[in-house]
Amino acid sequence: MSAIEDAAYNTVHDYPGGAEALAPRMEKSAKVLDSKVNRNEFRHHLTLREAVQIMGLTGDHRMLRAVVYAGIADEQLLELVAAVHSETGDVSRSLVAAWFDGQVSQREFEAFDEQTIEAMTALAELRDRLRGMVVEDPVRLRKV
Repeated sequence: MSAIEDAAYNTVHDYPGGAEALAPRMEKSAKVLDSKVNRNEFRHHLTLREAVQIMGLTGDHRMLRAVVYAGIADEQLLELVAAVHSETGDVSRSLVAAWFDGQVSQREFEAFDEQTIEAMTALAELRDRLRGMVVEDPVRLRKV
């Protein structure tokens, strides 16, 4: 199954109380909502409007991340990893430069701070990309 279908199923079923608790908030029956996110059900389909409504009600945006990251090539993932390494290297270089004389000036700290923020941004992008690749636990899939 696709990451988007997995995200829809998990969003509904990880919600406290699952479909039984979420469906009434959507003015649907739990059975219908469960069918709409069931990977093995082909009669009911989750609409875009319903997906947006679910994300709004749950605060869970896995479906959106799955859409954003669907089809991103392995090369792009490697580019993110390389960016993380490059940025953390920049952090190390700015730290060495700042500490070279045993003192840290305001300008040196600001350079270090900027490099640290860039590294954290690269790590956050990698984290989000990897989160978008998460698939359901194979043991849990068999229970469906």
